[in-house]
Amino acid sequence: MPPKVPSDTMNVMSSASPTTENTLRIGKYVREAREAAGLSQRQLADRLGCQQPAISRLEAGGVAPGVVTLNRIASALGLELEIGMVSRDRALSTGLPVRFRAEPLAEPVWRSSRERPNVRL
Repeated sequence: MPPKVPSDTMNVMSSASPTTENTLRIGKYVREAREAAGLSQRQLADRLGCQQPAISRLEAGGVAPGVVTLNRIASALGLELEIGMVSRDRALSTGLPVRFRAEPLAEPVWRSSRERPNVRL
């Protein structure tokens, strides 16, 4: 079972945002991943150190979580977060390019240190 994230480090979806097509898709992906993990909203909230209504708002599309929050949610579900950048046309035709994966991600191979982004998640 993934460890519970300490509540002092988890500022999960504390502020609501306007519901958009993207927030609805993110909510759908989170709900599907949570259900596939066999967890209730309350169980996921307990793992994240937040309240069940925050998970409900997220799944309903009322919250636009950041990458850190999405990564914490994926970890709480025993998954890895995968983020991809694709053309707007492809994203609109195939859905939001953020999804949860059950298998570990491979480390990318960079040809030089200049190509490697200086970003840590």
